[in-house]
Amino acid sequence: MTKHREPGSIEDALDLVIGALGMREAARATGRKDHYLRAASDAGKAQQLTVPDMLALDKAHIAQGGDATIWQTAGRMLKAQCLGQFSDAVTFSEIGRDLVHEGGEAFAAMFDISQIGSAHKSKLQGALRELVDLANKTNIAIAAVQAAIERNDKPP
Repeated sequence: MTKHREPGSIEDALDLVIGALGMREAARATGRKDHYLRAASDAGKAQQLTVPDMLALDKAHIAQGGDATIWQTAGRMLKAQCLGQFSDAVTFSEIGRDLVHEGGEAFAAMFDISQIGSAHKSKLQGALRELVDLANKTNIAIAAVQAAIERNDKPP
């Protein structure tokens, strides 16, 4: 009977590597017994593959012309679970850069109009424009942080 394994799972990746290596080579590579490897490739069992065994199996698989199948699967799983966090980090980085840029321009404009005899109408309008730009970027930052808080407050 063929055991169903969830595609993209560690158990599925382990089964693929064992299939490519053969059980004897997989057991030799890890120093484990066949029953451990069979149990670790069965999501219905409590046995889970250890990191040293994962590395040993992928190393043996690579040596036979394969790839780091189990390692890559674990990486994809981690990325999928953390996608929101990675996405927030990129968004915050971009917004933060914009805030620093707009803030610098607004603060420089404020400094310019603070000089005695420099508060001409065109300079005042320029400073106002820079402050409005900064306020708009600040509102975007506030909305992004609030959205992240709301996402993190929701139960899984």
